[in-house]
Amino acid sequence: MPLINPHELADHLSGIAHVLVAENAAVSVALSTMLPRWLTCFDGAVRVYWPGFRRSSRTVDHRLWTVADLADVSLKFDSGRFADVVLASIADVSVYSTSSRYCSWERLQSLDRRRIIAAAKDNQNWEELATAYSADCDAKETRIVQLERELKEAGEALFREQQLNLALNGALEDRKAGRAATVEEQLPVVTVSEAITRAQSSFASQLVFALNSRSDAKSPYAYPEEVWVAFEWLATNYYLSKTKQQSCADLDGDIAQTISGWSYSGHQKEATMKAHEEWYKCSYDGRRPWIPEHLKSGNSRAAEDAIRIAFTWDEKTRKIVIGFVGQHQKNAHSN
Repeated sequence: MPLINPHELADHLSGIAHVLVAENAAVSVALSTMLPRWLTCFDGAVRVYWPGFRRSSRTVDHRLWTVADLADVSLKFDSGRFADVVLASIADVSVYSTSSRYCSWERLQSLDRRRIIAAAKDNQNWEELATAYSADCDAKETRIVQLERELKEAGEALFREQQLNLALNGALEDRKAGRAATVEEQLPVVTVSEAITRAQSSFASQLVFALNSRSDAKSPYAYPEEVWVAFEWLATNYYLSKTKQQSCADLDGDIAQTISGWSYSGHQKEATMKAHEEWYKCSYDGRRPWIPEHLKSGNSRAAEDAIRIAFTWDEKTRKIVIGFVGQHQKNAHSN
């Protein structure tokens, strides 16, 4: 029995998407023989396949909700609310995916402004002309900001795909060398909590997760693959540097080169940490160590756009203790 009622979903998406439901597990098995593992839909998951889908399609284009996503009580996904999420996801893309010949509302507004400007010129109504020009400039500025944001998102999507390709190439090399990875290890992570779980399993010798009470392990950060790569960077480049197996004079530059838009800081202000100990300490090995180092991405107050990973190197156990994962740690500028 699917976790999401397919009939309610189909009713909600009527006219804009086809809803196909596998009758049994044989369908998923057959699909897995035709598609790469990272593009299939299996085990009760839900996936949106866009027009023009191919075996070589990018995973970020075709959103997947796993059974874990659908069953996560923190999301409180009932069939109706999930249908709203899928509808919003499709609408967000569809509104910018029309034919160049399609007369959008934005296009109509632009034509109307041109008509007003032309009429004001003919009538030599300079006040109305100035107002019309101002409105046209504001609209174009808004559009430029929107296009810059879309360009940034496209660049980030490209980076994530490059990371995915590296991971899949690594899995292929492992398989050729007889070190076959599990299916889960070959698939990209889809949530921050999944990135944490996978890092705990994959890097148990290098990383310890001792998240404090201010952490948000279920962070809605929109790019969980980056979080996974950040943990991988800690367990490799950073770890090798701390154990003096490999020199790295510029950790900040190294993480920026590894993950576009990310940065490293080796300290926090002592006054800030002491004023907000619950944010800058964690419990580990019977102690309460400070976690002054951190990796960060984004400066937005929106949890989808920013994340922090605070940690420290524990010389006693020779491990990296990760004590905080979340949007922002409290400081003097916090509300």
